[in-house]
Amino acid sequence: PWRTRQDGAPPKNNVNPSRRMALGEPIELLAAYKAALESGGTEACAPLLKLLEDAAANDVPIASLQLKKAGLGEKGAAALAAMLQQDSFLTYLNLEENQLGDDGTVHLADALRRHQAVFRLDLGYNKVTGRGVKALADLLVESTSLLCLDLSGNTLWSPLSYVTPSAMSVLAPLGRALASPSCKLQLLHLDHADVESKGLGSLVDGLLENKVRRNLP
Repeated sequence: PWRTRQDGAPPKNNVNPSRRMALGEPIELLAAYKAALESGGTEACAPLLKLLEDAAANDVPIASLQLKKAGLGEKGAAALAAMLQQDSFLTYLNLEENQLGDDGTVHLADALRRHQAVFRLDLGYNKVTGRGVKALADLLVESTSLLCLDLSGNTLWSPLSYVTPSAMSVLAPLGRALASPSCKLQLLHLDHADVESKGLGSLVDGLLENKVRRNLP
């Protein structure tokens, strides 16, 4: 029960009104996305902008973003990442074939490390290589919700792998993440990805260290 003031009225709520709004309110996400575009001097991704505007107009939280071939690019991924930092409703992100590269992947992974709802992330055919894999490995160790990761069609090897040990392969950070007891991942898609034997060995070593059941299609 509330403690009343001397005049008998309940105490005033001193919480900033803007903080009472739950993270992920459609109007807040739209505002965050537009602000990120302006600060980064980036063109809006038309499909994403429409989804956000429709959600704001109808006041309906967004549970999934289907943005395959939406033309995000690296800068667009940075703006999306800034928006994700204001969200708590999204559970599924399909960003296949968006030319994210390592820079865009790093932006997204950093944002999702603080997100507690996304359970599936599709990053197939996005030119993800070493730095992107490292960022995703860090995400897997810290995320409490990510269960499915799709890296199909990416170049997950380096010519240096021919002369370096498996511990320095592109997939080595991912293998170490899989070995971590804090990693919740259950499904990892690598269809049509360029994977060499040392990297694959790193993944297997990681799986052998972890008791969580996983599929590697």
